[in-house]
Amino acid sequence: MGLDTADADRDLIARIDAGASIEQASEMTGDYERQLIELLLVQADSALAAAYGYAPYVINAPTREGKLAVANLVRDEMRHAQSTYRLIEDLGVDVDEHIRGHDYTRRIASPTDLATLPSRGDRRAHMLHRAIPTWDDFLVASYLLEQAAVVMQDDARHASYGPWARLARGASREERLHCTQALARVSERAGNPIHVDALQSALDEWLPLALAGFGSPGSPRAEAWRRYGLRRSTGEDLRRRFHDAVVRACDLWALRVPAWDPPWEGLDAHAADQVAQDYEHAGA
Repeated sequence: MGLDTADADRDLIARIDAGASIEQASEMTGDYERQLIELLLVQADSALAAAYGYAPYVINAPTREGKLAVANLVRDEMRHAQSTYRLIEDLGVDVDEHIRGHDYTRRIASPTDLATLPSRGDRRAHMLHRAIPTWDDFLVASYLLEQAAVVMQDDARHASYGPWARLARGASREERLHCTQALARVSERAGNPIHVDALQSALDEWLPLALAGFGSPGSPRAEAWRRYGLRRSTGEDLRRRFHDAVVRACDLWALRVPAWDPPWEGLDAHAADQVAQDYEHAGA
């Protein structure tokens, strides 16, 4: 870990702003490394939790084709988690100890049960704490997660940490394929009128969680990620790109886009950031 001094930090940020790629820990300041590890843990834990959440539908999907599609998706999410955890290991973190310390199978029954979650649990996005009770929930949630991953990975392709940017460039292509496949699965289901109400109900529940995952405006953590070039876009910009894609999908499915009230609305800046961190994701 590098020095935690204001001069070292300014020098590092100047290098990043000039287009430098950070390739190894010896080039980092302590704060850069801490912020990088936190962001990578959000991504890796989210991918692992997504795989665990999807896995029951290898058995419970209603068709053979659906079972195979879910099996492939679980495999890819596990691979994404493993690739990101390797980057974290390279930074000196005991990843196996981190994983052993958390229950990635734990799920809550309702978004209102957020208060029951441990304050320093695993770093997965909040929507990945939510149970996926039905096939319609799976179809909608997996589309939203994959669309969010496309947006986040597209941003990560330009991250200042070279190993992560290169990993994101490969993952971005795969996430686009996942998203296209998820979009098609919902489209097929929405073509049958008997499933429309269930899909709409799932969208009404899952979309607010996905939108909250891009964080609150002015989040200190997100600002630190941008300052170090670990993220290039604001949370609002990322959320807007995601929402625009979801609106296009809803037009295709003939479903209504749910209204969304940010869960931090009306809170002071510190409280808003604490709430936003519970929801935040980096792209599973």
